[in-house]
Amino acid sequence: MLLLHALAFNPANVGRDGLQRTTGRGWTIRSFREHLLKTPARVLLHARRAVVVINDIAAYYRQCLARFMGTLRPPPVADLARAP
Repeated sequence: MLLLHALAFNPANVGRDGLQRTTGRGWTIRSFREHLLKTPARVLLHARRAVVVINDIAAYYRQCLARFMGTLRPPPVADLARAP
């Protein structure tokens, strides 16, 4: 169970850190969870379409988080052929 909590904490901490960098304001894990993960939304169904509507502030924070996630790059893979 402890491993599951650790695995869930890491992405939340990366997201919180990303929002701190892009918005320039301090974020706690609790505020990150309440503003982004527990965002109230409405689902509108119309003519084979489903549209999820969230408030403006949550949409802005999600855009900031998406911008930060776009800057993340995986670490380079070591070339095994050159390894001694």
